Amino acid sequence: NAAEHQDFYAVQALFAAASRVLVPLMPYRDIPDGPVRSLASGVAGAGGRFTPLRPEIIAVDEALRAGLARRWTVAEMAQIAHLSPRQLGRVFASSYGQSPMAYLGMLRAKEMARLLREEPMLSVEAIGRSVGWVGRSHARDMFIRLLGIAPEAYRAAARGLDSVMSGPDTAMNDPDASPRP
Repeated sequence: NAAEHQDFYAVQALFAAASRVLVPLMPYRDIPDGPVRSLASGVAGAGGRFTPLRPEIIAVDEALRAGLARRWTVAEMAQIAHLSPRQLGRVFASSYGQSPMAYLGMLRAKEMARLLREEPMLSVEAIGRSVGWVGRSHARDMFIRLLGIAPEAYRAAARGLDSVMSGPDTAMNDPDASPRP
């Protein structure tokens, strides 16, 4: 049902907005910056991201993040790690639970989602190109494949907080305004 999906996205956007305000106020100490080991499973590669133990994989991760828009190949990543492409795939699967290219796609989708929320004036095509996807349709298809929602719908849901929540400058708080049905 389309209405149920919109409610879900409205709640998701509300949660993201509340988290942005509350998380900086929480007294966290000694929280690692990198990926964290999932508590969902003790099996390597299952249940989420794992802390990479090998410095070669950390170097690849840093290179990917620094050059997100670059057209990467597994061979280039393997060269950074000083591993064969096949060995890189095995080490990535045990470190991150996915292939190097799938990991790159996830990084791109995550950055695109951030830009869709924080840069409302940028087009989907411009954001897609900035994260390394070629053209609007490619960026849109990859975003949908990885996150399950179209970029336009994601952006609308993220911006939809104002229409979902009443605030100090809405008619709901104005005693002179006529009541809403």
